[in-house]
Amino acid sequence: SNIRGESTFLTRLERRTFSAETRREIFKSLASLRDQHLDIDATPMKLVTRENYKILLHQHRSEFTGKISVGTPEQTEECIMDTGSSTAWIFSTKCTDPMCLSKDNPFDSSKSSTYIPTNHHVKVTFGSGSLTGQLAVDTIKLGGVTMLQQGFGEILKPDGSVFEQEFGGICGLSFPMSSHNISLLEGLRRSQDLTKKSITFYYGKEESAMFLGEPKNYGSINWYPVSEPKYWETPLKDVTIQGKSILGEKTRNFSAVFDTGTSILTTPSKYLSIAKSVLEDIGITCQMIQAGQGPKICYHFDKKADICIDNWFMFDDDICKPALVSLDLNTDQGDIFILGQPFLWEHITTYDFEKNRVGVTKI
Repeated sequence: SNIRGESTFLTRLERRTFSAETRREIFKSLASLRDQHLDIDATPMKLVTRENYKILLHQHRSEFTGKISVGTPEQTEECIMDTGSSTAWIFSTKCTDPMCLSKDNPFDSSKSSTYIPTNHHVKVTFGSGSLTGQLAVDTIKLGGVTMLQQGFGEILKPDGSVFEQEFGGICGLSFPMSSHNISLLEGLRRSQDLTKKSITFYYGKEESAMFLGEPKNYGSINWYPVSEPKYWETPLKDVTIQGKSILGEKTRNFSAVFDTGTSILTTPSKYLSIAKSVLEDIGITCQMIQAGQGPKICYHFDKKADICIDNWFMFDDDICKPALVSLDLNTDQGDIFILGQPFLWEHITTYDFEKNRVGVTKI
């Protein structure tokens, strides 16, 4: 059995196709990108009425993790909350790799009375690493929502620098990509604990959080339809920098993917050179960016509101560069542009898996 379809979009900053040099530059610059958003106010998200459905997110270099519990009694793990993949992969005590042994509290199936193993062993291949794991079933709790007999994967052998970070697993929150019952989103859909079938992410200077069920009264939401219930993906018409298109003759279809597991913005490689030329024509300088006079990058949709990002540059000492990296991905819907962390710092996003749509609110 294999779920390589699942791995197609597990294309994250440090664990996938970017070079080691690119990853180091982005790690060093991510804090400066975050610090540009000092005016973000976490107050609107505190209006949510059911606090047990709120999951605080903690930043670990380029990724954000939240708590998830597996088994009976509960074993709590810090998991990367990732809308770009669909399976929960948890480090297991069965793994004897040094990267597994360095984890604080890997999942111990022998301590869970509700654990059910399967005979499905899976290898998931990433752009810059891979993992081998075993599929299993157990009780999983996420933010006050209980999922009985939920499928997940135990990580038995990781391969890649991403797994050296301080987290206990990757919690995919996209649509099912496999015939196996391992989609967390489907588990949330089945759970009677969650009446409003949506997940909301908020990233702020003081607090970042994920909410199950839609928080109320936090601003006007613009909704974007999901092209196909696989990724959180919507049709894209154009991408502009200070009003100038970077897509050339537009002979292909394009899609935007909303992804909480990616730390930058991505573009197919053939458009990156156009983006750089546009920036050169503008004559942008680091001083202009620091003064808040940098150009916006905007994503345009058919009969939907534009999404614009004000602060999308990274700083490293006296050097500044756009947080835009080339990554060649495509689906049946066309070339892919990923909206990652620079977008998320400036917008609240709601992933509605009842109506298959993404809600975006400018902070």
